[in-house]
Amino acid sequence: MEYEERLKEEQWQRVEIEEKHQAIMIQMEHLIAEQGNAVAHWKIWFSQLDVLATGAINGITKMLRKAEVVLTFYNPPKEVENFLEHCKWLVGIMKNMITRAKR
Repeated sequence: MEYEERLKEEQWQRVEIEEKHQAIMIQMEHLIAEQGNAVAHWKIWFSQLDVLATGAINGITKMLRKAEVVLTFYNPPKEVENFLEHCKWLVGIMKNMITRAKR
């Protein structure tokens, strides 16, 4: 009789373990799906941010070129020249950051 009782107890334990395992597997499936949705969301968001940043950098680069051409005909204050040089430096840094982020 003792053997049969132990066997039944082991069977119940296996059933309980299997039920817990199934519950954990269902939770994991839900978490994986949520992670997939989060990844998709952030890919879209960063893609849009990339387009915005690239467009801004390209626009600023064109405007800086035009400003440099115009400044060759005038004698601007040193502060204006320093500002433009600083803008070019910042654009260079931003271009490098965008290039690295795309890798």
